[in-house]
Amino acid sequence: MRVLLKTVKDRTGAEKLRGKLLFVESSEAAPPPEGGYYIHDLIGCEVRTREGTFVGRLEDVMETPGQHLWAVRNGDAVHHIPAVKDFIVSVDTGTKEIIVSLPDGLLEE
Repeated sequence: MRVLLKTVKDRTGAEKLRGKLLFVESSEAAPPPEGGYYIHDLIGCEVRTREGTFVGRLEDVMETPGQHLWAVRNGDAVHHIPAVKDFIVSVDTGTKEIIVSLPDGLLEE
């Protein structure tokens, strides 16, 4: 990804920023790619099964080499759900609701 900053005029100035965090106002951020979501929009979403069963509230997204893992908390239990198309039915960041279709046994401890 490339970013152009008004206050950085050359490569030397850009090198000084290597490894630093960049914060952007949501209103100025580019939209996520088709079918993608910003992590901060997913945090706090209620996760339910297709049948309406409450799974928990998404509290963290972990980036792993294979896929993202969603940490979904329900009381003391934290379920780690792979964020893959086969499991995600719908995501509505406006209503903060995610519908999933999970294989048997995924939520068992």
